[in-house]
Amino acid sequence: MAGSHDKDITDLHVSSLNTIREIGIAREQWRCSVTVLLEKLIFARRLESHCRLHSLTPREQFAKSKSCCEEASLIKNLTNDGGRILHNNSAITSNDFDQCYDRGCAPISGVAARAHGVSVKSTRLMLQTMQCMDYFIKTGFGISEQPAFGGSAGFGSKLMGLGQGSGAAPGGMRNIITLVDNAYKRLGLGMEAKSSLAGRIFLLAAIIYVDDTDLLHWAKFYGISDDEFVAQIQQATTDWGMLVQATGGAVKPSKSFWYLMSWKFDRGKAVLESKEEVSRHFLSIPQSDGTTAVIPLEANHVTKKTLGVWGNPLNKPTVPLEKLKTKGLDWVDKLRVRPLERKNTWLSLTVH
Repeated sequence: MAGSHDKDITDLHVSSLNTIREIGIAREQWRCSVTVLLEKLIFARRLESHCRLHSLTPREQFAKSKSCCEEASLIKNLTNDGGRILHNNSAITSNDFDQCYDRGCAPISGVAARAHGVSVKSTRLMLQTMQCMDYFIKTGFGISEQPAFGGSAGFGSKLMGLGQGSGAAPGGMRNIITLVDNAYKRLGLGMEAKSSLAGRIFLLAAIIYVDDTDLLHWAKFYGISDDEFVAQIQQATTDWGMLVQATGGAVKPSKSFWYLMSWKFDRGKAVLESKEEVSRHFLSIPQSDGTTAVIPLEANHVTKKTLGVWGNPLNKPTVPLEKLKTKGLDWVDKLRVRPLERKNTWLSLTVH
C-alpha cells in the first residue's frame, strides 16, 4: 500500500477489507479471483514474520525466508557423509505429495493456520472464499464464459484445497506439513546422531522443501540386520504416509523412491552393499484407497533430482555438474539466437 498515490482511495480500500474481514463474508468478485493484497499481506508476509519470530517452522522445513533448496540439499549431503564416516546403516525415502495444494483439507488447513497464529476471522474468510471459488477453463481460444466447476453450483460443490497460484497456498501448505512433521517426530521417528566431541544429540526427521520430502532413516544400533532395518524404514514410511492422508493429502508413488545404504565388513574393511545384494527388500507407501504401492529401490550411485537439486547418497558430483554444463550451454545458445542487452544478459543468467 506504500506505493499508492491517493491516500483517500487507499484508506477506502483498507476500510473495505477490514469490514469484509469483520463480517466474514467475501465479496462476489472474489469467487472469480482473490485479491492479491489479502493473500500476500495476511497469509504470506505476516504469517512468515510470525513463524520466524516465534520459531514455529521446524528445522526440517527449508521453504522459508533466508533459506533455499540448495541449503536443504547440503544438509542431506552432510547427513550422508556422516553415515559413511561412521559406517552406520542409513536410508532415504523420497516422497512427493500428489497434487500438493489442491488436496489441502479445509478443516486441517484451518487448524494449522490457527496453530500458527492466524486469527479466526482471517482463517474463516480465506478458506470460505477458496471453497466457493468458480474455476474457468482457459485454452488457446480464450476463457470459458461459464465456470467448469466451483461454488456457484451450490453447497454440495464446496471445494477443498488451497488453490494453485494462490499467494496463501505456500504458507498454508507449509503449516499443514508442520503438523505432519511434528506428529511424525512425536512417534520417535527420524534420524538421531551424536557429535563425537561434545556428545550433543542431533535430531532430524526429514529434509522438506514445501511438499517435497526426503525422510531420513538411521539404524537404531550398530550391527542391525537388513531385515530389521528395512522393517524400521517401512514403519516410518507408513506412518508418514498415514499422517499425510489425515490432512487430506497423499504420497504419489510415481515420484517416490528410496536409497538403502547398508554396510558389511570384508576382512575388517567396511564395504557398502550393492543394489543387487539388497534388492530382495521392498518398500511400500500407503494409498488413499487402503492399498499400498511399492516404490523402486535406487542404487546409491544413481543421481536423482530431489528438493530441486540433483544428487545421490554417495555425493558424486559428475551428473550434477553435467546438468549444470548442459544448462549453461543451452543458455548461451539461446543468447546467440536472440541477443540481449548486456544488463538483460546477466539478468537472464540469474533466472535461467
